[in-house]
Amino acid sequence: MRRLRRRVGTVLALAVGATGMYYLDPERGRSRRARTRDQLAARRRRLAREVEREQRYEEGVERGLMHGSMPVRVPADDQALGDRV
Repeated sequence: MRRLRRRVGTVLALAVGATGMYYLDPERGRSRRARTRDQLAARRRRLAREVEREQRYEEGVERGLMHGSMPVRVPADDQALGDRV
């Protein structure tokens, strides 16, 4: 069990170190950080649009169900129309 923890800790430390080297690279780190920031912002915008789209769909379904449950208005017969005029 201790060996496994030690290995997991070592692998985690290597991953953090490699990620740090990737993003803190003096030559290309700035562009990598900018690209990552832009990709995360785009993903957040897409997710927000998807959530909004799903909400609009659900609202439409609710409206459709309400519309289907409304009583149907029966047109007036000739006698009722004559009485109104």
